[in-house]
Amino acid sequence: MKYLFIRDWKTWEPWDRIQADTQRYKDYVQTIRHLPPPDLQKLCDFSPGWSGAHLSLNDSQLSSIRMSPAAQTVTLVLNGEYTDKNDRQVGLRRFVPNYTGVADFQINAVSENAYNPGPETEEQAEASLSYLSGSIVFDDQGWDEIELLWDNLIEHWMLFASGTETAIRFRGFTLENADTPHEAGSVS
Repeated sequence: MKYLFIRDWKTWEPWDRIQADTQRYKDYVQTIRHLPPPDLQKLCDFSPGWSGAHLSLNDSQLSSIRMSPAAQTVTLVLNGEYTDKNDRQVGLRRFVPNYTGVADFQINAVSENAYNPGPETEEQAEASLSYLSGSIVFDDQGWDEIELLWDNLIEHWMLFASGTETAIRFRGFTLENADTPHEAGSVS
């Protein structure tokens, strides 16, 4: 991630710097907001108030990763919260981000076993997956960032409470989501 880091999440100090870094990211997104695919733009809407048009992966749980290097696709399934305009949880929301034209996919786990293939600027000809041994812990998804790269590539980083990060470089993106409201009176 370029703007926000696990050390910030764990300590929330210094608060002023974290707020400034968050604002720098929001300012960057405003300069490129109209360029990513429409479904990715929904994850870049930081306007105040509730809207069905903007979505947040915050606090969702990663339940599966499907990847096809031959087809250059990665599909994630995340289970999160469905909230109303008052930010009260009224059900569950399943997010299914689909990445196409994938040039690189990395999982950087908080582990000495994590392997990162090559420097940040190295362009990958084929989709790849970082090799990891041992188990990987994700926990809650907290922050995510997008960045426009060269040659129409986009990078989407996600940071999880465990410190594990995912990074996907891709060209196309769609986002499916489905809401399952709680029955009336089942959630206080």
